Amino acid sequence: MSPAPARGRTRKTEEEAAHASTTAPAKEERTAPPARAERMQRMRENWRLLVAGALLVLGAVIIMLGWYGTAYTNIFTEQIPYLVSGGLLGLGLLIVAGLLGVSELQAREIRELRKDLNRALSAVAAGGGSAGGAARRSGNGQVYVVPGGRSFHLPGCPLLEGKDGEAYAPARALEAGYTACKLCGPD
Repeated sequence: MSPAPARGRTRKTEEEAAHASTTAPAKEERTAPPARAERMQRMRENWRLLVAGALLVLGAVIIMLGWYGTAYTNIFTEQIPYLVSGGLLGLGLLIVAGLLGVSELQAREIRELRKDLNRALSAVAAGGGSAGGAARRSGNGQVYVVPGGRSFHLPGCPLLEGKDGEAYAPARALEAGYTACKLCGPD
C-alpha cells in the first residue's frame, strides 16, 4: 500500500520534474515577491504616517458631514447633535492625526541622530579608541579651530568633517581661550 499523497498534491512524474527543473530559473527571476516585501517593510516603517493620513481624511469627512447636517437643519436644537458628532469627533480625529504625524517626524529625527552618533563613534573607534590618540601618534602636534567655534579639535575629529579649520599649536589655542573638544580632546 503506497502512502497517500498530501492534501492538494499529486505525485510528479519524472517528465514533470524534468520540466519543472528547466523552468525553475524563470521562477527565480520574478521580482514581484521582493518588491512586495519592500513595500510591506516601508509600510511597517511608516505606519504612523499612514494612520495619520487615514485619520486626517476621516476627520475631514466627518466634519463635512456634520456641517452638511447643520446647514440643512433650521432648528437650533436639531443642529447640536451634528455639531457634537461631526465637529468634535472630526476635530478629535484631526488632532490625533497631527500628533501621530509629529511623533513620526520626531522618530525619524531620532533615528537620523542615532545614525550620525554611531558614525561619529565609529570614526573615533577607527582611530584606535579615540581620535585624539591617533592624532598624537601621528606626531604633527597641531590642533584645529573652526572659525566661530569655542573649542579646538585634533585631526580626524568627526566634528571637523566638511569644515575648514585653522591649524594652531596646542599652547597657542589654549592662550587664545579655546577649550579642548569634548569628543576628541585630551583624555
